[in-house]
Amino acid sequence: MKLLPFALLILLVGCATYEPAPIDWVKESAALTAAPRKIELSVDDVRVRTVAFSPALNALRQTHAASKAKAAASGWWEDPALNADFLRILSAPENPLVYGGSLAFTIPLSGIPALEKRAAEAYAEADRWALVATERDAAGEAAVEAVTARETAAFARTLERTLGGTNYVDALDVARRLADVGELPRADYEQLVADSREWRRTAFELGHERATAEASLREKMMLSPTCEITWTDAGSEAQMPTNIFAALDFTNAPSVRAAVARLNGGELELDREIRRQYPELSFGPAYTREDGYNRLGITGGLTLPLWNRNRVGIATATGTRDAARLAAVTAWQNAVRRWHNLKLEQERLHAHGVASPTDVANAERLYAIGELDAAGYVGVVHRALTEAQTSLRLRIDSATIAERMKSVVEGMSVKGE
Repeated sequence: MKLLPFALLILLVGCATYEPAPIDWVKESAALTAAPRKIELSVDDVRVRTVAFSPALNALRQTHAASKAKAAASGWWEDPALNADFLRILSAPENPLVYGGSLAFTIPLSGIPALEKRAAEAYAEADRWALVATERDAAGEAAVEAVTARETAAFARTLERTLGGTNYVDALDVARRLADVGELPRADYEQLVADSREWRRTAFELGHERATAEASLREKMMLSPTCEITWTDAGSEAQMPTNIFAALDFTNAPSVRAAVARLNGGELELDREIRRQYPELSFGPAYTREDGYNRLGITGGLTLPLWNRNRVGIATATGTRDAARLAAVTAWQNAVRRWHNLKLEQERLHAHGVASPTDVANAERLYAIGELDAAGYVGVVHRALTEAQTSLRLRIDSATIAERMKSVVEGMSVKGE
């Protein structure tokens, strides 16, 4: 009986305990309320903050942490089996009770626990590289949204300043009065008014585009929904990476390394399922008491795979492995195509630049001295706005390509653990 507490302690050593983790909504609300109401950022700041705070990335980090914990907890042998018998001889001899017990340990001759641990480690590695790939992509897309918000905000200010400017308002009024007295064709004046209204609609659409981009950025960077964002790098141009990669270089792309690690896990799982066909040995001490005598010995057993067991498991693991192999090749092909398409778009952007902008300042000078009439001046302003809008879209497109290329380059430079 003295050994009973010790035996119970041994049994409880490997037992996990349950600990609840309730959500403290008051604390979460206080954290959101305490968030800054105004923040100054650059595009590079957005890349860093997105990687650090994005809820989607934090969810992937939880997945990676769970897979690492699973790998750390894998590779254990089967639990020992405790057997006990208690019999009474019915004819009531001198010693009518017969009892005994045995403790059997399964010896994994097949090496299955080691394979399970290696497979779990491979899947943890796959989750890590999937996280790296998603971090780079998320940073790039957030940077694109940052550029979109910054550039549309700047152009919206230009529109507001231009359409509300004294010269522009005065010129439209002069054109109206000239049309009323017949000195300017009514159709020309109506076209100027229609163009002006179209630019005001454009200003509204750009405001909506900016608001959408900023709302997405606030979510990704865990900012308050009402936080005002101002940009510290207004007017800066995106820098195109100049890296040159061959097709085989993209075997180092994070998405490809994630797929290859998952393939390695599939190979190990297939090996494990095949080894389940091999016999397993179990042995341990045994004790019985019969006819008043104590007997101590060894019990043992050996599984006999007569029926070629686990055929379903082997077939399933084979299919999973083959699918993982195809996914790895496809991931590599997609990485090569993605870089090729980005380089192609880069070349197209450089080949088709924007023409020199209309000189609005000169038009204002000519209008002020009477060398340019009101309708001509308004037309020049509208042409200048059209060119500015084209330049806006070109800057956003260039930044989109540059930031996505930067994400590819950063991903290729990440080293393994």
